[in-house]
Amino acid sequence: MQRALLALCFLVAVSANAHAQCAATPVPVRVYLMYGLVSSLMSSGMSDLVGKMNRIGGVKATVHEWTESGGIAENAANQNAAIVIGGHSIGANAAVTAAKQLNGRKRVALLLGFDPSSLSSLEAVPPNVVRAIGFRQDHNPFGGNKLVAASGGTSVSNIFRDLNHIAIDKNDEIHRISMNAVCSIGSTS
Repeated sequence: MQRALLALCFLVAVSANAHAQCAATPVPVRVYLMYGLVSSLMSSGMSDLVGKMNRIGGVKATVHEWTESGGIAENAANQNAAIVIGGHSIGANAAVTAAKQLNGRKRVALLLGFDPSSLSSLEAVPPNVVRAIGFRQDHNPFGGNKLVAASGGTSVSNIFRDLNHIAIDKNDEIHRISMNAVCSIGSTS
């Protein structure tokens, strides 16, 4: 019985740390994520990722409707922290729009696009974005858009995953990659 209890405690400890890629970020980080068209009903992975990110010291993460991109840009412009903006589906498209609204006003340390929508226009990632990561699939026409930099100063990577549009924002590996990217902000200055 005692061995079983110890094994259970070990499993809980390992599970609790499975998503903690760092204990704290080197600089304060403010993360804004956005749901897709049908809100948290189809984009619940954004809520899960916000919960995981809020366990990292120095990170404050929130999730919003994609229609709030203008308000997010205004709020981000006044933050004394590194800015991360991201979203799922049309929320990813809105994240690029919010970053563009900050161009000339505020640097965006990281932009995360979880299968940007192909049903709406996707602007080029503006030059005020330091790094952008796009996660995409090709199983259905709702997503699949690639992030493209407007200038050579932005590092953009698009990662293909063999998932469907509704599952891509909920994938643990994609969450891990996203959290590693947040953890690395400010560590290579």
